[in-house]
Amino acid sequence: MKLFGNYVRWFFDFPTPTEDIEPEMVLTTIDQAVFTAKFPMPGPVHINCMFREPLAPINTGFNAQNYLKPIDSFLKNRSVFTTYTPDNYSTAPDSDESISSVVNAAKRGVLVVGKLRSDAEAQAVLKLAAKLDWPIFPDIVSGLRLADAIDCKSGDYQPGHVIHYFDQVLLSQCLPEMFPIDTVLHLGGRITAKRWYQFIKKQAPKHYVTVLNHHLRNDPLHMVTHRVKSTVEDFCNRLLPKVKKTGANDHLLFMQKASQLVHKMVDDYCAESEDLTEIKTARAVSRLINKSHGLFLSNSMPVREFDMYAAPNVSPRFIGANRGASGIDGIIATACGMAAQSKSRTSLVIGDLAFLHDLNSLVLVKRLNVPMVLVVINNDGGGIFSFLPIAQSEAVQEIFQPYFGTPHGLECSGAAAMFGLKYQKPANAAQFEEMYAHALTDNQSTLIEVVTQRDENYNLHRQLQQNIAIALDKMLK
Repeated sequence: MKLFGNYVRWFFDFPTPTEDIEPEMVLTTIDQAVFTAKFPMPGPVHINCMFREPLAPINTGFNAQNYLKPIDSFLKNRSVFTTYTPDNYSTAPDSDESISSVVNAAKRGVLVVGKLRSDAEAQAVLKLAAKLDWPIFPDIVSGLRLADAIDCKSGDYQPGHVIHYFDQVLLSQCLPEMFPIDTVLHLGGRITAKRWYQFIKKQAPKHYVTVLNHHLRNDPLHMVTHRVKSTVEDFCNRLLPKVKKTGANDHLLFMQKASQLVHKMVDDYCAESEDLTEIKTARAVSRLINKSHGLFLSNSMPVREFDMYAAPNVSPRFIGANRGASGIDGIIATACGMAAQSKSRTSLVIGDLAFLHDLNSLVLVKRLNVPMVLVVINNDGGGIFSFLPIAQSEAVQEIFQPYFGTPHGLECSGAAAMFGLKYQKPANAAQFEEMYAHALTDNQSTLIEVVTQRDENYNLHRQLQQNIAIALDKMLK
């Protein structure tokens, strides 16, 4: 109930109490409320607490000791759960010492990098990683995930501090025990890889530092210990002279070797047959796209396919993506806006449902001054739902297809013809590469329809990931 409307600085509606709500969520919410009440413009905040009936105390068998165990250290120390910097990092010298002491005391740390705003930010991250000798886990929109890591002489994939395939490396069951993480520097926004959040939740690092250029909370696991408001570039440049130079470590060396192993295994998978799959589509686009071009990735599976399996080659001029609750809305329109603003030839990789959802925006593609390549992954429905537990539940199979899979039985040639776009429909992986490479230089916008099967795509992912996990654990042992 937003009783005070917009007159308060911040409002939060606490859900009704239940053991399903983690105590960390309560603490991070209170910390956010206190900070917002003080900065940047002091004023009242409103937290609404709801309770179920009966309100009278009754014995529910609630075990407070077990429930509060995750925040045991907080209860003992009586310190703030999440420490916020009061203003921009560049004007808060005390924060320098606080963060540098955390970083210098780390035994095993990692840099997690979300969306970056410029090449300068990317270079600042690389310099900091080089001094710390920490691995970088880059999101696909960071600008680092697709950065070239191919040795000019040997032609082999040679990762440095950027662990391009970190999502797949985290498949290892032995990794958490062999290389426990105690410190995280999370630079930029949230990342695509759900596996990262699952991994680090189990690790429960002592310190989790988040750096964002705004005051909004980015703490889905409620484990952030230090919240810094700053640009990534400024934060890295200020921290760089204050941290100790470290030598090569077993953690980084393993991550590099593991990423090399995944790179080879994905290449081997792609060479097994001529079948055109969603993994091979992402692989081909990432290898063929020009560094002067733009790349826009749709929500659902396309952004995840690139995050997991794209080949490091060149970092395009920009990489964009729409995420969140409304991620499916206006994908084509957003890609057109970015292409028009940057005046760059742009490739859009989009799923069939997102494509149909924004079909009228194809008129914007027609009006662009630079050609666009639309790669439409048509798996006849919502492919991502095949990866959810509900897809494997026999009890709901009769409702899964119509309400989750949502097959539509449509293809894209008519849409391309209506809006005057060139249309291509490759029959295999080699044809796709040929058609996509030609579309990158054509003076007309092209729609390439890639037809795949949802069940087959799920099974290919599962088998490849099982093989990767086994190989990684064998390497560790």
